[in-house]
Amino acid sequence: FQSCEDSFLRSLAPKLTRHGYEAGESVVLSEASLCIVTRGTGVKGGKPITLLQFWGEDFVLSAPALRDVRTASALTYMEIVCLSRSALVESMAEFPDSAKRIRVAALHFAMLRAPMLIARCAARRRAPPHYARLAPPKPPDDPSRPNMTLPRR
Repeated sequence: FQSCEDSFLRSLAPKLTRHGYEAGESVVLSEASLCIVTRGTGVKGGKPITLLQFWGEDFVLSAPALRDVRTASALTYMEIVCLSRSALVESMAEFPDSAKRIRVAALHFAMLRAPMLIARCAARRRAPPHYARLAPPKPPDDPSRPNMTLPRR
């Protein structure tokens, strides 16, 4: 947002929403949002988030599969301000220069996150669990092939 127009940033200010969470409470939002801590301490993905730190910067991505979907939790009483994706898109329509800069940032995020998505998909397609691979392979059911097994006594 540093390179965006000042008027664009001013248009976003009234669209910020405030939320408060008790210690131990999970941060649950209805849509992808940029969240900034204004009071207290939270944690997301095992990393602490304190005053003026943020998460959800990937809300600019249009593909939900590329976003970090881990939930944040409050460690102490925590207040945050949030900008939703829909509010951002609404303001982008009025400021094409800023919209272009945000789309470029989204492209950079997508290029960083795409390898993680590819790795997740590849992991799902892998072979069955290791115990299934330990079983001896079944002989093919080919009648033209002679039976090579020895008879049991």
